[in-house]
Amino acid sequence: IEVADALEIPKLRIFSELKSVGSAAGDFAANQLLEYALTEAAKRNIDLLIENEPVCRIHTKATLVGFLDKNQSPNLKLWLDIANLLEIGETIDENFLASVGLRTGYIHVKNYVIKDGTRQYVPAGNGEIDYDSILPLVLSHCPQDVIVSVETHAPREEKIAASRSSLVYLSELLNKYQKGEHHA
Repeated sequence: IEVADALEIPKLRIFSELKSVGSAAGDFAANQLLEYALTEAAKRNIDLLIENEPVCRIHTKATLVGFLDKNQSPNLKLWLDIANLLEIGETIDENFLASVGLRTGYIHVKNYVIKDGTRQYVPAGNGEIDYDSILPLVLSHCPQDVIVSVETHAPREEKIAASRSSLVYLSELLNKYQKGEHHA
């Protein structure tokens, strides 16, 4: 938090404990280290954004909603990874978005295909996730200043081309959304 403050970085991504920690870790929403971090972040006007990473305790729609309901700190927001939710069999729906939308500060866009029973990441516009429908729905529930970015999972030699393709797709999709061509 001190380094973020020195570098004038207003948002930090955080994760909950690993699922393997189990219930012995207690309630993450009331974790003393999280409370301390939020106090320090508030002093510096920095938001802590929790990502729904599948290997972590806070990763399903229910755990995200419960976590944000229990900890109402204005400096605690959601770093929503849409693909992470879809990968674990969740759906993106109005009820969920109504619960978390206003506390969403950052959205990851990435995509994949299932090939031979294995998930393979592809550029954002080339996969199974229908961002043309999902992203406008998500954005319709989020604050105007939400950040949307691509997350590229590609082999090193393909990373630049995959990132470029994803960024072009995302830029075109966001432009359509802003012009009102997409409706949630």
